[in-house]
Amino acid sequence: MKKVGKVFRWLILGIIAAAIAIPVILGAIKKVVEWNDSPPSIATAPWEIETSSRIYFGEKFGIQKGVPELKGYWYLQGNKYIYVSGIISFPGDEYGEFGVSVILVARERVTTTR
Repeated sequence: MKKVGKVFRWLILGIIAAAIAIPVILGAIKKVVEWNDSPPSIATAPWEIETSSRIYFGEKFGIQKGVPELKGYWYLQGNKYIYVSGIISFPGDEYGEFGVSVILVARERVTTTR
């Protein structure tokens, strides 16, 4: 009878330990998988457009019918960068005048020579 009590006690303790450990482990895995709190590299996103509310990093930049756009872009949402594979346009009636309210930056690698 004492063996059954010990087995039952270890079973209960194991269930409690698993109930604590599983959410902690899953939370840590989710944090690592979604960890994206730094902007994309210059090699990945050589273009940057700054608006009055947000900064966008893009793979490709173009102008279609006088409207600037980025294809394949990232933006900061909360504390992580979100990637969108589509195109975002910056028409003047929504974002303001290009070159004034919408600023294009060609990101460059900084190299030092010795």
